[in-house]
Amino acid sequence: FKENQPIRKHKRVKPVRGSPDIYSDSVLNVHIVPHTHDDVGWLKTVDQYFYGANNSIQHAGVQYVISSMVAELEKDPSRTFTYVEMAFFARWFYEQTD
Repeated sequence: FKENQPIRKHKRVKPVRGSPDIYSDSVLNVHIVPHTHDDVGWLKTVDQYFYGANNSIQHAGVQYVISSMVAELEKDPSRTFTYVEMAFFARWFYEQTD
């Protein structure tokens, strides 16, 4: 983005059935996609990242991130969340009891 550069207009698309016509030539639509980036074993061991141990290196407890996001998604099904690190997600998933 450069200052004083005109914003390129997008093509008008036909709205999906049931959705409002949210695109307009006079509105800039910004899409925010919540996501994570948890490197498996980067600064700490996988266990330390997952359980939140050894915070002297980095504050991270991956299990809490996933659990809190699932709780929020259950409150509002219209929300979305992207989780990439399948090693952590699989571990969290298989530890669930309900």
